[in-house]
Amino acid sequence: MVVRRVLSLIFFLCAFKSYAITFNGHIYDMDTKAPIQYAYLSVFIKGTNEIFNAVSDSNGYYSITVPDTWIEAEYGMRLEHGLYYLVNGIVLVKNEAVRDFYMKLKNIETVENLQEEKVVEEAPMPTSNIVFLIDVSKSMNEDHKIDMLKVAMKKLASLLRDTDKISIVTYSTDAQIYMKTTTGKEIDKINAAIDALKCNGITMSGLGLELAFSVAKKNYIKGQNNKVILNTDGIFTSTQSKQYKTMEKLIEKMRSKKIALTVFSYGDLMPRTKDNLRKMSELGGGTYAHIESNQMAIEEVVDEAKNIGVFGK
Repeated sequence: MVVRRVLSLIFFLCAFKSYAITFNGHIYDMDTKAPIQYAYLSVFIKGTNEIFNAVSDSNGYYSITVPDTWIEAEYGMRLEHGLYYLVNGIVLVKNEAVRDFYMKLKNIETVENLQEEKVVEEAPMPTSNIVFLIDVSKSMNEDHKIDMLKVAMKKLASLLRDTDKISIVTYSTDAQIYMKTTTGKEIDKINAAIDALKCNGITMSGLGLELAFSVAKKNYIKGQNNKVILNTDGIFTSTQSKQYKTMEKLIEKMRSKKIALTVFSYGDLMPRTKDNLRKMSELGGGTYAHIESNQMAIEEVVDEAKNIGVFGK
C-alpha cells in the first residue's frame, strides 16, 4: 500500500511538471510577403527585466523559448529591423504555436540607395490623457464592431507608459465611468477592463460626452495629448436639434481648453450620418475615421495617441 502511494505521488508530480514554452514562425514583408532576415523579436513581461529574444534567418524563420516560470498567456512583444517600422504589441505565448508577423518597409527613394538611406525615426509619442467614450448599445455587438475596438485598445495599452493616462466612459441607455483613470503601468487592469466590455441597451444620442470631457479635464496634462475618442455605430445626434447646439458649445469650450474630440464610426452608416460625425470631430480639433477592419482600428487608435493635432501647431 505504501509503495503504491509513493508511486502515485511520483506520477502526480511528474504529471504537473512544468516545461519551457517554445513557439516559432516567420517574419514577412507586409507588402511583398518576402521573408525578412535579421528581424529582432523580443517577448517580455512589461515593467520587469524578463525579456527573451530571437533573430530571423534568411527564410524569415525564428524560434523563441521562454522559461517554465511563464504560463501560456499574452505578453508584450517588439519587432525591430533597421529598414522596417517598429512593431509593438502583444502576442499569445502558447507552446508549439505558430506565430507569423509582418513588417512595413520604411519609405525609400530607390531600391539602389536602400543601404545608404538614413533612417528617420518617429518622434517620441507625447504623453497622453485619453478618454475612450464608447457606445455600448446592443448593435455594437454586430459585425464585430466592438471587437475591432477592443483589439485596437489593447494595442494602444501595450504602448502606454507610466506617465500616460487612459479612462473609459460608456453610454447606451445611460452613461457611466466604466474604468477610472488608469496609468500605463497597470496594463493588466486595462486589458481586463477591455475584455469585460459588453454591449446592451439602446443608443441615447449625446449621453456621455459631457462626462467624458469632465474626466479628460480632471486629468489634463499641460502641453500634451488630451483627447476624448468617441466610438459609435449610430446617429449621435442631429445637427438641427437643440441638443446638438448645446453639445456644440461644449465641444468648442473643450477645444478652447486644448482637449480634442476625435470620432470613430462603425457599421453601415448613411453618408449624412458620417458627415455629421465628421463635423463634430472638426469642431473638436480632432480627426474622423470610419473603421472597417482590425488593422484600420489599430492604425487609427495608435495614431491618435501619437498626434496632438492642432494643439501641437
